[in-house]
Amino acid sequence: FGFLIWAGSQPIIGTKEPWDATGLAWFYYPVSLFIAGLVVGFIAPEKPKRWGIGIFVGQILYMTLDISVVLESPLFIVGILFMGLFTLLSSAGAKVGASNRLKMNKK
Repeated sequence: FGFLIWAGSQPIIGTKEPWDATGLAWFYYPVSLFIAGLVVGFIAPEKPKRWGIGIFVGQILYMTLDISVVLESPLFIVGILFMGLFTLLSSAGAKVGASNRLKMNKK
């Protein structure tokens, strides 16, 4: 999902990096991270923390495959740290999704 969030950034909000959006489009990145975590946490509720890590890795994979991001940005390492902080939203979403799924399974 992290890969798809980054890949969808340019066609959906018009910026190469999702955190570069302005106005209401800025919400694309944090909201999609949370929703991605929510979905995978609900689908596979065991160990939801791993889903946040997986989404983080997917984002890094997209960034490194799009070599222009690496070459054009002198702040590549800072971007990865920034991305890691944002990815906490995926972990939170995964915990919520997993919790809801487990509650449903108990009923």
